[in-house]
Parts: sequence; structure tokens; C-alpha cells
Amino acid sequence: MASVNINDVLGAPQLCGTIQGTQSGIPSVLPPGMFRAGGTVEKDYGEYKRVTGARDVARLAAYGAPSTTAQLRDVEVVPIKLLHTVENIQLPIADYTSLTRDDSLTIDPDGVQEIARQVGEFRRRFDNLRVMAATSALFKGAIYYDGMGNLLSSSAGAKTTVDFAIPPGHQGQLNWDTNGNLLGTSWDNTAADIDVQVRTLRQVSFRETGYPIRYALYGKNVPTYLTNNTKLSPYFIHNARGNEQYLQSAEIPNPLLGLTWMPAYESFFKDSTGAFQSVVGDDQVVFMPEVSFEWWSWLEGKYPVPTQLGLVGDDAASMLSNGIEKKAGMFAYATLTTDPVALKLVAGDTFIPVLKVPKAVWIATVKF
Repeated sequence: MASVNINDVLGAPQLCGTIQGTQSGIPSVLPPGMFRAGGTVEKDYGEYKRVTGARDVARLAAYGAPSTTAQLRDVEVVPIKLLHTVENIQLPIADYTSLTRDDSLTIDPDGVQEIARQVGEFRRRFDNLRVMAATSALFKGAIYYDGMGNLLSSSAGAKTTVDFAIPPGHQGQLNWDTNGNLLGTSWDNTAADIDVQVRTLRQVSFRETGYPIRYALYGKNVPTYLTNNTKLSPYFIHNARGNEQYLQSAEIPNPLLGLTWMPAYESFFKDSTGAFQSVVGDDQVVFMPEVSFEWWSWLEGKYPVPTQLGLVGDDAASMLSNGIEKKAGMFAYATLTTDPVALKLVAGDTFIPVLKVPKAVWIATVKF
């Protein structure tokens, strides 16, 4: 019987791990380090511990007096459900092979290139999902899916919602406590004290969490608000370096107001109807600390995958022990189908971004 060696096609003795890492086919607008893998769990659920740091000070006591009892720090166990996806594509062998003189099949060079292209495009779907999951978590405070498992850009029509518990006072005008809104004046008002608002936000955020704000990820309209501002516009005019940065890119120069500003408005994805969608609002700014595992991470679940092409046999126990492995996060494997003869590539991912310190993120709407 004519046969084809899948290893000649994909160049690997095992297909597990063919899909890994983050190479986005859509723009990733997030700071470096946002996609570093963290912990793993055995399936699609688990838990992590959230602790509170000491924000108070020790009490004075008379020299030689007995010690006083201090309070243990709070430890909260947070249960978590991971996101899971699995899809397949089928590559008809007849489209990529030809018969030799001894009636065996060989892979055409063009066929190898086309298979590699199809596999690469398939892989990007899973990379794209991670990119948009992280972006939605930061700009929406949640990830939304419809009843068919399709990613949504808002809560409208959502049947599944992954909420990251960012406090209401950390969203919109940032009404963090009874002292009122941190953003007291809309940024489209040219007289707005944007510099004072940012300084106050940095002060409040550090007091709440101990994580200094480092990044400001902004929507399309925000650079115009800053360059039109009566207090900030002289900076853009008289600061040669900052002015040059802005004129070359039309983006906010760095550093500005003690922060690194990153444009996020280029983020997009195609929804199930083929329409372009964005989770980044034109008037949004997400303020966040330097990326670290202390407040942001990824949790990956393990999924059983075969390690051999077309795994078959009568000994189920042997198959399970020798032919199947659990892979954390992204995975891929292939089988040969016979009706018609095709290469079936199955790939998926089990993961979730974990916002360990919800108060470390501020989702500001600067026009109101």
C-alpha cells in the first residue's frame, strides 16, 4: 500500500509541541514579558493564593516590655477555571503528493511549502486568542464569549464571562474612594490638569498595592488630548527630543509624566462574521505596573495528546502508557484519515491570564 511519512512533511519525529510560544498574527500592544508562562495545573481548573502585604507599621513599646501580638497577613485562595480550545484542519494528501516509479508517494516541494503555510496559519489562531485574551482582560476587565465559544469585544450577547475582579473604582473616572474621582476633568478639556491627575494616580496606586505605575497603554484619541492641553503643549513645542518623537510617529513621546506610553489602538481581531473588532476604546488609558509574576501571570492546563502518528493498537493500557503524553498549554498532533486520505492536524490550548492583584490595574476613560 502506498504510504507517506509524516515526519518528512513536518520535519519532527513527534508533533507534540509543534505549536508553542506567542507569535501573533494580530498586533500585540502589550509590554514585553506579558506572555511569559507561569504555573501549570493537571486539567482546566485550579487555584492560586492571593496575599496582602503589610502596609502598616510596628507599634512602639517600652524597652524591656513584653511583646504585643501582631496580625497574620491575609491569605486568600482563589479558584480559577481555565479557557480551553481545540480545533482541527484536514490537509488532503492527494493535493501535496505524487507517485514515483515504484508506486510510492512522495511529497512535492510545493506541497511541503503549502503544508507549512497552512500549519503556520492554523497556529496563529491560538496565538491570536492569547493576545486578545490578555488585551481584553486589561482593557475590559473581562473576557467575553458567545454561546458558540466565539470571542466578543464587549459583554453584549455574552454567554461566558471571565471576570478579573478589577474594582469598579479602578474603571472609568477612577472613583477610588470617597475622595471623589481621580480624573476630575475630562482630557478633551484643554485646561485639564492632566499632569496633576497622573501624579495623584501614581500616588494612590502605590499606596494601595505597592506597585509603582510604569505603563500607560492608550487609545487613538489620547495623543491629541495631550498635545492640545495648555499645560503640556509647550513641552511638545520646546522639548526638541519629545517634539521630534511626536512628529516622527504621531505618538506620545517617552518618557512623559514619569510613565512609558504605549499605543494600543492598533489592536484588533476578526469576529465570527469576519468583521473587525477592538477591545481598546478610543478614549481609554490603561495604567499598569512593570510586568512581573507578582501581579500578572499565565496558568496553563495539561491536555492528553498522542505522541505517535495514527496511534492504534489492541493493548489500551500500553497505548496510554507509551503513546500518550500530557502537554501544558498549547499542543498539537496529527493523524492520517482514510476517507479520504488526509492529514488531520489537531491543535489546541488550555490557559488563562491571571491578574493576581486586580488593584494594580486602572482602566481609565479619559473623556467623559
